[in-house]
Amino acid sequence: MYKQERKAGFPQFLLCLVAAVFVWIICDIVGLLIKNALISDVLFVVAACIFVYCVYVHYCASFSYEFTKNKLVITRKIGHKEHKEEISLSKINTLCEKKPNKYPKDVKNFTASIFSKKNRCYIIYDKGAKCLIIEPDDKLLQLLKENIND
Repeated sequence: MYKQERKAGFPQFLLCLVAAVFVWIICDIVGLLIKNALISDVLFVVAACIFVYCVYVHYCASFSYEFTKNKLVITRKIGHKEHKEEISLSKINTLCEKKPNKYPKDVKNFTASIFSKKNRCYIIYDKGAKCLIIEPDDKLLQLLKENIND
């Protein structure tokens, strides 16, 4: 059994903060150009809600990836709320490190980083109908590759 805990770090928080300041500046410029402060304020409130949601879902969340001999259990905890996905290794069709060309419709994201696409792993299962996106460390990725290809 191998277990990995993952939580977003300070760089993700700083990226959200910089993006929020950038959006604030853009909203002020838009307000000056169209000479309507109300529209600029509404745009900023909408953008701020989007950033708060991103920070809440990614930065405040704690992820654990638990690998056993025959299944992978992925858990996302935000406060007292917990979402768990269990996948039998026999149901996994493909394990990709890059975004697959044929992307399933049922996709669940279990990643801590908001903007970075590196270190992502796409697990396609249930005959290509579902996909999970995780950020495993090197050891977990190696264990998955060894046990899925068997």
